[in-house]
Amino acid sequence: MVAFSTSTRSTMMLFTAALASLFVATPATAQINPQENGPHFADSFCGPDFCVTGIYTPSQQSINYTMITAGTSFMGWRAIGVGNQMSGANMLISWLSGGQPVLSHRSASGEVMPTTTQAQGVFMQNEVSRVATDAGMTVSSWMFGGIAENPGSSYGHIWAINKNTAPSSSDVSARISKHNDYGFSSLDLTKPYNGEAPTTPPGVTALLGYGGAAASTSSSSGATGQSGGQMRELNMKNNLIIAHMVFMILTWLILVPAAILVARWGRTLFTWFPVHRGIQLASLVAIFIGFFLGVGAVANIGIPHFASTHTKLGLAIFLITLFQVALGQVGHVVRRKKGIRVQNYVHAALGCLLFGLAIWNIHEGLALWKWGVPDYASYIVYAWAAVLFVAYVAGFVMLPKEMRQAKEGSSKEEQSVLTKQNSPRLVPRPLGLESRFWKRRSGCCSIRQPSLEAKQDKAGSSFATFTERTTFTTLIAQHRSPPRRHNLPTYIDNMAKKRCQHNSGPDVPEGQQRCGNAALTIAGVCPHCVKAHCAQHRLPEQHACSQTNAIRNTAFAANKAKLEREQTQSDRGLAH
Repeated sequence: MVAFSTSTRSTMMLFTAALASLFVATPATAQINPQENGPHFADSFCGPDFCVTGIYTPSQQSINYTMITAGTSFMGWRAIGVGNQMSGANMLISWLSGGQPVLSHRSASGEVMPTTTQAQGVFMQNEVSRVATDAGMTVSSWMFGGIAENPGSSYGHIWAINKNTAPSSSDVSARISKHNDYGFSSLDLTKPYNGEAPTTPPGVTALLGYGGAAASTSSSSGATGQSGGQMRELNMKNNLIIAHMVFMILTWLILVPAAILVARWGRTLFTWFPVHRGIQLASLVAIFIGFFLGVGAVANIGIPHFASTHTKLGLAIFLITLFQVALGQVGHVVRRKKGIRVQNYVHAALGCLLFGLAIWNIHEGLALWKWGVPDYASYIVYAWAAVLFVAYVAGFVMLPKEMRQAKEGSSKEEQSVLTKQNSPRLVPRPLGLESRFWKRRSGCCSIRQPSLEAKQDKAGSSFATFTERTTFTTLIAQHRSPPRRHNLPTYIDNMAKKRCQHNSGPDVPEGQQRCGNAALTIAGVCPHCVKAHCAQHRLPEQHACSQTNAIRNTAFAANKAKLEREQTQSDRGLAH
């Protein structure tokens, strides 16, 4: 056994300490010599307990990443991805196993667990990835290659963490649990790199960079980002999300189901359509407000629009809702005018589909909400949806009665429309009889026709006094629509036209025939014989009015009485 002197042992201890200090300092460097293969560009961003520094080298078409996590025995895993969404992002997931960091290169086809089999691009793990016990940090360092184009000033990144559960092994393909925090950031890789040390999170001692350059501590002058955890604070961004959530939940869990149930149950119980339409219009306004509140919240946060399942599904629901509202109104008009119901069935099925999609999207939204929403919140939403589904299906017990009413033409809804919109009113008489008008009786169209009774007044004149005699003429058997839905001019044209009544009596002079011309509508009725005539025979002397002698005698008697009243009486007692 070799014995060392005291001075020799002291020298060896100093040498070992120097090596240890150099070894500990090595992971903190950015691993890039700014004088080699330059120029280089760098920027950094930070998450809840980690910071990431990226150094872009155009000549090698690569980016070297260094992620420093506070602590030497953190729980769970940390992930960084290149891109603005999970689908297709080039990811690095790191966790501790056996006291050493494990770096797993993965990718995903959507918002599902990333796998190594879908990993894309060039990846290489740097040797400096290790747990730096003396510095109180864990270093994960790697390189992504194949960066052909300049990343520019806003190179998008996503990150996610799970602080509770790490994979059970060091296998890079091990299954990982779902994240419980996430965020979006970007790097400005147009800023020159001069050898600065990687950015460190709070609580970690600032280290020296390449060549002794100072490190920055939890600051990134050019990087932007938003953490899901930061959204727990009450601020403008958070308030917009809360308002968006309130509007959407109230609309899709209260208003829309109420309108659907009114349409299902109200057809045979009350006047359902005005109520249904009113609730749906209120829902449309609330959906507009909630949708644009969500868009504004995403814009304020600074993350890409419609990048997640929740936002994509929300956009689809919004567009389908606009189509659904238009289909409902157009379908109602088509049914009233044409009697076609197919579009109404499509409208009802599409409404149920929209409600189901909305329930799914509420679940997706709660999964994104980081206020600490418990898992049973989604269960409550699904339970409420199940109750509404049972209530809707139960409404089909009214279907036989609804079909019977539809067949008989006595639906409650249409009876209300008939009462409100088509109350009896005078319509210009199409056949020349001033007192004729349309009147509703028992859901059918009726015509009032006059009968004539001749009377003599004090002066002996003949006047036509009309007493109404109602005769019902059914125009459409079992029709369910108000008269205004029918084309009245068409009915009038199809009815037999009134002909001139000249020579229409039994005492027609020999050699003469009845006039076949159309009677005048207004001036064609003789006030004496009360017969309709054409323009050629409308005057009494032209149609040999049967009341000519009576007219002459009455006029003579009236003129005689007038002359007698105006006759001057001479005073015979006056001397001339």
